Amino acid sequence: MSIQLTPIVMRILAILTLLGGMWFIVTLVLLIVNRSRKSRPIAWIQRYIHFFSLQAYVGAFVVSLLSMSGSLYFSEIAHYTPCLLCWYQRILMYPQVLLFFVSLVKRTRHITDHILALSSVGAVIALFHYYEQMTNTQIVTCGTVGVSTSCTEKFVTTFGYITIPMMALTAFVMIILLMVMSKYRQKNITKIPYVIPASAPISHVASS
Repeated sequence: MSIQLTPIVMRILAILTLLGGMWFIVTLVLLIVNRSRKSRPIAWIQRYIHFFSLQAYVGAFVVSLLSMSGSLYFSEIAHYTPCLLCWYQRILMYPQVLLFFVSLVKRTRHITDHILALSSVGAVIALFHYYEQMTNTQIVTCGTVGVSTSCTEKFVTTFGYITIPMMALTAFVMIILLMVMSKYRQKNITKIPYVIPASAPISHVASS
């Protein structure tokens, strides 16, 4: 059953990876355009950025949850043995699911820097892993305890370039961009001064 299901799951995850990569590129370009047009901002770009900045934690939680679920499917159901670099990426991704969940439940936004640190290291490892796979160059000796699995082994390849490390890399950079947007929004909020409305009565201002 798992053998029949695996190609379907892989195709779904590959499509999500493709869409995630497209979202990352489009959003990054729009952020650059918006920053270059501070004097003449474009309304729809600002609305786009505002929406994802506001929902950054929700989006990052979904991305991390899908990443964890996909990796667990590959190892526990499809029986793909994770290599050493896979485990490093798991160590950096799995805690984020719990961190985002707790943060969303408590309605706090105080883990941005922690997530940026985890995802940045994870992205570097995933990029290195992908490089080893695509060039078939094993720089680091890879393997799991008791079972030797090469980090250059490609269990699956979809659309000619999407492998499991590419899925992880896409997830990490998406989370990084979402956290940068959230951090930028929080920074701007703290800069907004409190202005007493002009219509407020003087007595009310004095009492406050």
